[in-house]
Amino acid sequence: MHHRWSFLILLATTSALSTGLLFLAYPALDPASAWNDHYFYWGQANIWLGLDQPLNLSSGAQELLDKYRVDYYYEVANGSSQQPPYAYRVGIPLVAGALGLALPLEAAFLSVTVASFILLGMAAGAGVAKLSGSRLLGMVAVPLSLAPVGLTSYTRFFALVDLPSISIVALTLTLVVYRKFQAALLVAAIVAPLVKETTVGLAAFVAIYMWLIGERGVLKWVAAGVPPLIVVLLRLYVDVPRPPETEELFVAGNPFEAVNTFILAYGVALPLLLGLVASRVRPLAVAAAPLIVTLEIVNSSVVASGPRIWLTIWPLIVVLGLVGLRQLASNRPTFFGYLAITLSGFILAHTVALGILDRIVMTVWLVAITCAIAFEQALRYRRIQESQRGKTTVVRELS
Repeated sequence: MHHRWSFLILLATTSALSTGLLFLAYPALDPASAWNDHYFYWGQANIWLGLDQPLNLSSGAQELLDKYRVDYYYEVANGSSQQPPYAYRVGIPLVAGALGLALPLEAAFLSVTVASFILLGMAAGAGVAKLSGSRLLGMVAVPLSLAPVGLTSYTRFFALVDLPSISIVALTLTLVVYRKFQAALLVAAIVAPLVKETTVGLAAFVAIYMWLIGERGVLKWVAAGVPPLIVVLLRLYVDVPRPPETEELFVAGNPFEAVNTFILAYGVALPLLLGLVASRVRPLAVAAAPLIVTLEIVNSSVVASGPRIWLTIWPLIVVLGLVGLRQLASNRPTFFGYLAITLSGFILAHTVALGILDRIVMTVWLVAITCAIAFEQALRYRRIQESQRGKTTVVRELS
């Protein structure tokens, strides 16, 4: 017990230091000086909690807001606290607003963001250490989990909900790795959808993994259905004076462009994807399918597409990728075989002038290979777990 707590303290310290260095390299901006989605989250916290701390934008930021109100779906009637889709993301504005009762609202949002960074690093480190059996690798995971270029925007624009959403994914994954399934379902089913709707598949991830390892009962499937219900209820009962048309919020684009934004989001971290096929982490990777499909759908919209949406699953990639690569590296033929498949698809997709039909065929080919390997091994893992459970039962009965 003492060693466990000392390791958690070490993880927390390392994560806090890494977060401090990140803010030192990319200092926070004055929220009033630049335009971003934080304007609406600030307005929600301020008005919902009656704080009287409005965000008075600079002239340049205000000009951008006025422009977006003409070119985009921002309605003047919705003000700063009732503008979809931000108004449906109630979790972080309520927490920051509650802190704002005792602190300046800027300090409240900054506190939430700093805590989210530290939680992300701690959860990633703890998850890697548990799965790999190596605390040293867990320590490596802490700064690595905070390294993606896309995360630096959350130090500068800190009054956003994206980073807390990513840290919730990391926390849920670590709870699953430690077999704290009830806590994982609670966080994924209730907390996550209140923060951001892109995590609507997180509870399904927990449920599917529990099923793959032979956990019985229907509660997990009930929990998996709760996030979509919460998302629907928020859209029905949150008051929006001038709701935008559906086609304003979701403008269908080329879904295969989502692959490009995925590459932009992860860049040099892409080799971590190779680790997802390792047998030690494969069931977790397969269980993440609902979360990944949700992000693919969101990224197929011209309005909502972008690398930062893919960062939602960054905790899965850094934890499972590190652990998987460590396992694959111990078997050279397997490692280089998977590496050849990965690189061949990657090189072809970026050096050959492909038409849309060829892109579709290549995408289906790569996805089919990955899914076939992953699903077969996941089912094999489930059968092994059930067999071991049966042997344990027999031994108990004989004794």
